[in-house]
Amino acid sequence: MKRGGRRGTDPLDETYGKMRTPGDQTDLNELIAILADVGQGGIWRPIYDPRGRLLAHGIGDPEDGLGDELPGELFAGKRVIDIGCNFGAFSFYAARRGAAHVLGVDIDARIIRGCRILKGLFGLKNVDFLEEDLTRLNCSRPYDLGMMIDFIGKFTVRSGFLRSCLDVMEALSKEQMLLSLRPVYVIDKHLGGSRSRLLDYYPAQFVLARHFLSLDYVRHRFGERWDMQVITNGSDGFDEKKQTVLFVRR
Repeated sequence: MKRGGRRGTDPLDETYGKMRTPGDQTDLNELIAILADVGQGGIWRPIYDPRGRLLAHGIGDPEDGLGDELPGELFAGKRVIDIGCNFGAFSFYAARRGAAHVLGVDIDARIIRGCRILKGLFGLKNVDFLEEDLTRLNCSRPYDLGMMIDFIGKFTVRSGFLRSCLDVMEALSKEQMLLSLRPVYVIDKHLGGSRSRLLDYYPAQFVLARHFLSLDYVRHRFGERWDMQVITNGSDGFDEKKQTVLFVRR
């Protein structure tokens, strides 16, 4: 899948065709209303209807996230959880690439309703969606692969919430974790300029005079329990673009 490309041209996607029932148009109208209510600022990735028509652009950088660098078999036969799924772009991505089952999770009831409409319009059976706060998720039955794409950002880091996100991600992931994050944040530019506040949350070796070493911190947080591989191109270690990182449990 080319990033930012027209979803209707994806050869792996056989679901973009004609509307199947008159009710589909009713569902599509409801989805359009939901998108208007959420607003452009709350939509991360482009959303298309089953005919491939663009419904919302999304504000996410097209160079961030998943792309052709991913191993083709990464999702095949696996139970996947997508935390902070927004309108399900990467939940559907995994479902179309052979996942046995995908659960997309978001805290916004409107967004989850939109995801369920899209699931029905696309006729996908191996994906479901849950409205829930990630801190309340049941971790008693981990998934084969956990995803957290387009979720870790400036607020997550500067508030210290990153620690809870990583702990939940690890608890929910039995074999692999897939995350996107900036390798480095400029403290003044991205994190409100409060180095002392960051030191309340993170070890000093990751909070430099001008930079927060977020990827190094994540690797440290997971310790020797996981092997890490950066699977997006173009990072020199201080790239401000998000990188997609795969962790494999040892």
